[in-house]
Amino acid sequence: MNFRGTQLPALKDDSYVWCADDYCTQVNFELLGIDFPGSLYQSFTQSWKQIDEALLNDNEFGGRLKMSNPLKEEMNALHLEQMKGTEEKICAIYTLLKNKVRWNEKYNLYGKAPKQILKEGTGSNADLNFILISMLTDAGIPAYPVVMSRRNMGILPLTHPSLQKLNTFIVGIAHTDTTLVYLDSSVEDGYLNILPPLLMTNRARVIIPENHSQWVNLEVLGTNQLRSAVIASISPEGTISGTRETLYAGQYASRLRNKFRTAKDSTDFVNKLASEENIQVKSLQIEGRNYFSPQVREVMEFEKQSTVNDQFIYVNPLVFLHVSESPFKQSERKLPVEFPYTDHLSLTVNLTIPEGYVVDEKPEGLRVQTGDGKVFCRYTITQQNNQVTLRYLFRLQKLLFLNTDYPELQQLWEIIAKKNNEIMVLKKL
Repeated sequence: MNFRGTQLPALKDDSYVWCADDYCTQVNFELLGIDFPGSLYQSFTQSWKQIDEALLNDNEFGGRLKMSNPLKEEMNALHLEQMKGTEEKICAIYTLLKNKVRWNEKYNLYGKAPKQILKEGTGSNADLNFILISMLTDAGIPAYPVVMSRRNMGILPLTHPSLQKLNTFIVGIAHTDTTLVYLDSSVEDGYLNILPPLLMTNRARVIIPENHSQWVNLEVLGTNQLRSAVIASISPEGTISGTRETLYAGQYASRLRNKFRTAKDSTDFVNKLASEENIQVKSLQIEGRNYFSPQVREVMEFEKQSTVNDQFIYVNPLVFLHVSESPFKQSERKLPVEFPYTDHLSLTVNLTIPEGYVVDEKPEGLRVQTGDGKVFCRYTITQQNNQVTLRYLFRLQKLLFLNTDYPELQQLWEIIAKKNNEIMVLKKL
């Protein structure tokens, strides 16, 4: 059998494609079976149900699922029976595990012996997940492995089941009788259903004994939301002074925690924030930064300098921009666009203009969306006496856009970026 290809374009790394190999021109082979003269035919074709059974019967996988809780004594000290609900118990168990063992930043499908992991104090996500399942099971909370291919390793093929395509698993936990929540031991800054985007694949398989396994989509887990309110005043010298109160939820909370955790110290964190937003941070309070919780609350006092020229003050009424420029610069695109997670951002800004000034020019309102309504942006600005109020809303509810959708997506992002950079002009009377 011969295959011949001509003028096959090269695939380059792309920040909006998880795995370029999913879209490249390729020929794949899979061994169906072996048929030697004088011996019985041996088939290698499998169904996903057969792969479920193979994993459950594997000592290195299914055997680990049956192990006893190696942290039983430590877990007894948690007094789970005094806790109100399942979610509180899950959080307490996970926190105990993370205090005992550190993730080594590796993803695996199979794990090592728990005694070795606890002795070393570090392990892969699979090592920790097997221990987590044993702890949850010991507490009477059903938990199951959810096997997958990480998003950067390619999509699992439904029609060609293959054990070789699986490269890690997370934990599906019975939150109620009918719903599961998902957690992975690599999570440092997230929460239940707030996974690293790398693991939020659209095709994962919950391995449940007695043929109850099922496919799940993890792309749209949790609520990723940022709600921010700014109250500030503008001085005649163009200085914007005020407070910003922000609630971070889901991936937003995870990203904020990660920035703080990876900074050298709190001063380094504040300096980076000031540099990114081009502001002076007068004070900063963050609640929930060190907790295993779904959200973080931040209150910041700040100053930001606007441009002053003769009789005019030039102010961006957003103060804190959503996007400064469009990420989509290509005139044409052959590959689709893949976003990491859904997004909901809401900003409200109340500005008091200085006495003796009037609004000479202000941006017009905007309402723009894709044809299917899955990407939406609204910009509304109003004035009452010396108060200017801006309300900004952005929603992203779709993660995959085909290359045929690219022109519309590119145009929308350019419109949003342009609106983010528009200026309000104040004129001195």
